[in-house]
Amino acid sequence: MHRRPLEQRLQEADLGYMMFIDPNQPVPLRNVAQFFTNAARDEGPDIGCRIVSESTLTELAFIGRVVLGATTPAHALKRVVAMMSYHSSHETVTLRQTPNSIVVGEGWTIWLDDQTLHTIHQFFASIIRMMCSLTRTSDPLLQKIEMVPHPELGFEHLEKWFNVPPEPSDDRSVRITIDRTIADRRFFRIARDRSDGVIAPGIEPLLGDGSLSNSVKTVLALHLSEGLPSVSRLAVSAGLSRRTLQRQLAAEGTSFSDLLEQVRREIALQHLEGDRGSLDDVAAKLGYARQSTLTRAVRRWTGQTPSTVRKGA
Repeated sequence: MHRRPLEQRLQEADLGYMMFIDPNQPVPLRNVAQFFTNAARDEGPDIGCRIVSESTLTELAFIGRVVLGATTPAHALKRVVAMMSYHSSHETVTLRQTPNSIVVGEGWTIWLDDQTLHTIHQFFASIIRMMCSLTRTSDPLLQKIEMVPHPELGFEHLEKWFNVPPEPSDDRSVRITIDRTIADRRFFRIARDRSDGVIAPGIEPLLGDGSLSNSVKTVLALHLSEGLPSVSRLAVSAGLSRRTLQRQLAAEGTSFSDLLEQVRREIALQHLEGDRGSLDDVAAKLGYARQSTLTRAVRRWTGQTPSTVRKGA
């Protein structure tokens, strides 16, 4: 919208596939953090505030529907807390209520540097402020903001974005205090949330069984969408060295090649049984240069040709 080189920025953070996938498709967290860091470097240290607009909540896909289907900010935040494990594997959101206010906090179970946290924290605070503005209440919408300061610039660049000056957080998390009268005020317009805040049967928290291999399979499927995955590329997303990644997968009784084979099999059967695309297209989606390679792989997995699998489905 602002004529910035989005595709280039996504490629720099190894997120090029985001241009083509469903908005609800999970993407690797460290790459998203890198995208935020690069954006702050190129666009300014207040980028986390500047990118939030009235359309932001709508654009947050699943979690946006959870918020917009609520009746008040307090109701929305309660729903977010309940649904967060389905939205992110390593982000935690907490809610503490008192008679006069509510305090919403956000933290991470992985280590992120101060500059990245500062950008994420201002983004989080801006979203909370935008959520409160849906009550059509005038400023100040937030009572108190605690976040990690920029390691070099502090908070000065955020003064124009918040009516209350941010304060340093004592535990590297962000906490937003909202006056009870605002937190309990009804939204001016309430969207219809078809999920009613309930997760559909069969949907599991993103962390899954907590294994590395479970996360690797999700990322491998993304990498396949735009080229052949590699151990080195995967290690960057995992925040591990190549050797450590391989060693941890071995400790779980698997390997990069085994997981890649599993992901290819799952994707291939989804496309063949769903009759989606030509065999050449399916082969390309799996990173195979020739259809004959797909045919051999499907025979190995099922004992049948791709055409036979498709007809059977």
